[in-house]
Formats: sequence, structure tokens, C-alpha cells
Amino acid sequence: MNRGRGRGSKNMPQWAALYLCRKLSQTRHKVIAGEFGITHISGVSRIVYKLKLILDANIKTSLKLIYQ
Repeated sequence: MNRGRGRGSKNMPQWAALYLCRKLSQTRHKVIAGEFGITHISGVSRIVYKLKLILDANIKTSLKLIYQ
């Protein structure tokens, strides 16, 4: 099964799981990184940030379509 691992890959299911772990719990980045096989804890913050940008862009686009 191709999990879309490696630099530049967009594994949206994993990103969503990381985002939810970070936003809904007080779990430390180190623990989350270990559970998801991420080698450095900054990867958790980076993924959460990227997914938030994507979600915000999609919400703004959807609102523009609704209110035009």
C-alpha cells in the first residue's frame, strides 16, 4: 500500500489525523511524531500548518461561490 511518504507528498488522511490529534488533545509533538513515524517533531507543526492553510483556502473559496 502506497502511503505517499517522503518529501513533497500529500498524504491528506495522515495530515487530517495529525491535525485532529494536535487540535483535540494536549498530546506533545514528540509523542505524535513517534506514533506517525515522523523523524522530527517540527514535522508535526509543519503538517498542521499546511493543512490549516488548505482548509482556510477551501472555506474562503466556498464562501465566495455562495455569496456571488
